Amino acid sequence: MRRLLLWIVISAIGFGSASFWGDLVFSSFSLLPAKEQIFGDSSKDLIGALPVGTYAGSFIPWEQVNQDAFGLGDPSGQMPPYQDEDVFETIVFHDQLYLGMEADNSLGARLWRTRPGVAIPNSQQDWEEVAADADGFPFGIKDTAKVDHIDSLAVFKDRLFVSTANRSGFLSGTNVFSSTDGLKWTAVITDGFGSSLNENFKDMLTFTTGDTDWLCGGTWNDTLGSQFWCTKDGSNWVQKNPDGFGESQYRTVWSAVVMGGYLYVGTNCDQNGALPGGECSGAVFRTNGKSGEEDPWEWEKVFTANENQRVMVMGPYRENLFLGYKSYNGTQIFSSSNGGLGSFTRVVSDGLGEPQNGLIASDGDAVYNGAFYISVVNSDSGLEIWRTSDGVHWSQVVSEGFGNPLTIGANLTVFNGYLYAWAENYWGGQKVYRSKCPIVEQKIVSGPGVYDFAGVGTLITMTSTDLNRLEVGVYPDAFPLDSQGLSIVKRHFQISSFPATATFTATVTFTYTQQEFDLGNLTTGVEKVYMASREGYETPWSPCPDAQRSYSLSGRSVTCADIHHFSTWAFLGSPYPEQKMYQFFLPFSQVVR
Repeated sequence: MRRLLLWIVISAIGFGSASFWGDLVFSSFSLLPAKEQIFGDSSKDLIGALPVGTYAGSFIPWEQVNQDAFGLGDPSGQMPPYQDEDVFETIVFHDQLYLGMEADNSLGARLWRTRPGVAIPNSQQDWEEVAADADGFPFGIKDTAKVDHIDSLAVFKDRLFVSTANRSGFLSGTNVFSSTDGLKWTAVITDGFGSSLNENFKDMLTFTTGDTDWLCGGTWNDTLGSQFWCTKDGSNWVQKNPDGFGESQYRTVWSAVVMGGYLYVGTNCDQNGALPGGECSGAVFRTNGKSGEEDPWEWEKVFTANENQRVMVMGPYRENLFLGYKSYNGTQIFSSSNGGLGSFTRVVSDGLGEPQNGLIASDGDAVYNGAFYISVVNSDSGLEIWRTSDGVHWSQVVSEGFGNPLTIGANLTVFNGYLYAWAENYWGGQKVYRSKCPIVEQKIVSGPGVYDFAGVGTLITMTSTDLNRLEVGVYPDAFPLDSQGLSIVKRHFQISSFPATATFTATVTFTYTQQEFDLGNLTTGVEKVYMASREGYETPWSPCPDAQRSYSLSGRSVTCADIHHFSTWAFLGSPYPEQKMYQFFLPFSQVVR
């Protein structure tokens, strides 16, 4: 097995507000929170739930990490310059973040991804476009009306699948492409599944029935109603619903979610109806996939959005399915633990306090560090992002379009421990924003003793102190330094002490899982753990005294003893030459790309 690097960075302040930082680097796998891991209650299977005794902390300031519209500009000279140039799905494939885009009509569909080895994109130079051929045509198709924008992204059987949509009024049928590397593309569907009326193919996802995994998605079809197509092998596709789910007015699938053995779709209803604008009400359908292999599945309507023609399905979070739509007084959100007819309870009824808040953005929800986030479209004052840790009570984390009220909606996604917002702005172009927030646990300090922050995997032994409170935050899967091309997973800790004038001497122990130790190659003895410290980013690293460093194989823990001064600590778990560790601990701002 290739040797990997395990390290932790901790900083501690002995005079003033104390901060310990810990970072862990090993190989690529999801870090938070699995049943076996230290975060959360292993007796429950709560999707994304915060560990007991913790809460979602504050976000660091959001940063834009791309050039507006990725520098593509406005070749057509329209007004607004980026009118109807929307953002579409995001996905992580082979440790790279992909973003689907609608560019100028002369450019068509564009697909951007982080460059190889970039774990934390910081600027435009960290991105590359991978849909255009050598002549600049998306997927080699010269007529961009056929490939107007990226519609959906999915990973299935270790292949990346991309669907494209026709430009409005130019029906030729949706296209689907696949790739094993994100660079070389194979056309899978070129004719709208045999009908030019299928102009889009939205929200692809994997749904399992019995022992069979299916890749599925729904079309936009204004004549027959939406069609839901699935494949077992990525090549041969079968329609798994009756047109329009049996009612032709349901012409578009906008969203899809799997929960509890059922697949749910949120639809758009386009026909004369009872709504004030003359539209009909959007609906949610579900199926458990029980039918013959080649037969359509049986579907049931479980929810009708009586106040809007479109309804979005979201989640799941904490074993609940969420629905959202815009009503006459703003965003409405419902939840259900079983998804059945009549089971949905309204949990938001007033637009989250703002009547101008409208639809939940397509793909505008994400579970991140134990909380559930939604992006709400607001064309009046700019998009808003809200979160909940119980599914009922909500708090706002972004307002007024990140300070630009013309930024009106965003997709949300998680990549390497950061939350990303892929946002649209018709006047300035699409923008990628990035931030992070910790999972936090706090305790009152009443003097020397052992303080167990089990929810964030930290044990602090105070041997002397005049503190009265400690706060430990963990950023799972997030590391503030560049990965230097390593295929790694990161995390870091921040421990703050109060009051600001406090002094202390402490020993800090961080506990990880056996899997993490194995992946870090930490099975051969304490002599394989290297440690270094420095006073700040501009000062050199120096070794930690042997007497202060230790780790326990049986306890799966790393310990740093007698911390009482301003310092940063790094732990390396593989026998790298000592001089090599310096290249891995450059400040992010100093990394040479």
